[in-house]
Amino acid sequence: MKILFFLDYIQDVDLLLPLARKASEKSGWQVSVCFTDRLYGRFPCAASDFKSLPVQFRVVVRWKILLGLGLDLEGLDVLVTASESNLRPHWAAHRLTQQANRRGIKTYTLQHGFEQAGLTYFDRRNPPGTVCYASQRIFIWGEEATLHPDTPADVKARCVSVGCPKELRGPGATQKPEGRPFVVAVFENLHWHRYTNEYRAQFAADLKETAGRFPEILFSVRPHPDHRWIERNHAGLFSDVTSLVLNGDGIRDANAVITTLSTVALDGAMAGLPVAVVAYSLNVSPYRPLFAVRSQDDWCGFIRSVTGASGHGEWANASRQFVNRTVIQGDAVEAILRVLRSDCSFMHPSV
Repeated sequence: MKILFFLDYIQDVDLLLPLARKASEKSGWQVSVCFTDRLYGRFPCAASDFKSLPVQFRVVVRWKILLGLGLDLEGLDVLVTASESNLRPHWAAHRLTQQANRRGIKTYTLQHGFEQAGLTYFDRRNPPGTVCYASQRIFIWGEEATLHPDTPADVKARCVSVGCPKELRGPGATQKPEGRPFVVAVFENLHWHRYTNEYRAQFAADLKETAGRFPEILFSVRPHPDHRWIERNHAGLFSDVTSLVLNGDGIRDANAVITTLSTVALDGAMAGLPVAVVAYSLNVSPYRPLFAVRSQDDWCGFIRSVTGASGHGEWANASRQFVNRTVIQGDAVEAILRVLRSDCSFMHPSV
């Protein structure tokens, strides 16, 4: 069975690397991995783990994919993408999937975010009925009940609940200065249209104020890897805050997580860490029972709580409840590969 994993965004790596690794160990499976030049050019190191596997690795020009060119799909049985839809950021995977469908190739995509337009989330820019997927099957992290109520019936019918195949990475390289053994990882995706300018300004101001109030704690800030909003717009704001570093290692080596509305909330919860979601005036009911930050006092209240033994345990338990409510437990990688094997068994009875 010939299978191709297609990656276009750095976030695709965490989802597809575990699948490519396990698939490459299967007898009778021929695995290929394709990066777009956009991804490879910006994050060349992300390819190293794939290149170490017994797979065929290649880089393709993204604009050619958008034009239906650039990849020879001859003889391919399966195409797996991690971020495919008709939304503009996902056009490359969408066009490739459409091309594969026309050739009779089995096509699959994965839920790539906790709040994903067309699956678990809609807004005024992407209302119900405007987001579509070309993939024949969509692997989702939770039960069908975790899909948005307005998810179209034809999309729901293609969803398969498998769990989240992400790997929890080992410790990073964050240096903990002497006297600061407690690390709070802070994540922002403030480029997203859901945030107002007032929200962005308040987030930056509250982060600075909180870091200043707790000089004994290290605040390790990780901007969104593609857009890096806070680094581009407010790097100078934090220049005099010695307890804060930009471009940290995220949740690795962290003792707690503070994040905007993001999949990072789930990443931190899956790592067993206390997690606070910066809500302000936004609806954060999908993130219950995680700590909801509504004000500067809440930033500080969360820090005081998680630096105490009882509070840390309380919010770590809330993280476990959040994960159990939103993610199917078990080996998601094996669950996905079983579906691929079953779907292709009529073509390759020996796989």
